[in-house]
Amino acid sequence: MLLNCFLDKKDAESALHGALAEEEMVEIRPELVPTKILDEAVSINQIKKYFTIDAWKQVEGVIAVLKTKGEWSCVRCSGALDTSDSISCDCCLNWMHMKCVGLKSQPKKKYWICRTCHLEDTAANDS
Repeated sequence: MLLNCFLDKKDAESALHGALAEEEMVEIRPELVPTKILDEAVSINQIKKYFTIDAWKQVEGVIAVLKTKGEWSCVRCSGALDTSDSISCDCCLNWMHMKCVGLKSQPKKKYWICRTCHLEDTAANDS
């Protein structure tokens, strides 16, 4: 999942099967890299082994830009998260406005899973 933040699906698959990701494969436009990679629950270094040294430097550069930007946006509406209450999915780590996912208050459950992850999990269990 983290590889897909920096590589297209085909390149991520190749990296998982032993082909190191090269510089030209890395997404270097910070606006296209999800801010979820900045979440403290994400251990970004776990994907370092899938990149060449130069490609990893590009990944680190993108992360540095995202950290200085400091803007988190809702994956549903792309609006700034500091404008209203928000929630993070404990599966995909994406942040969303609570109103964008139909919540009026914080759920009482310890973990919250967004509809997308819930549907993917249900589909995987049905197959």
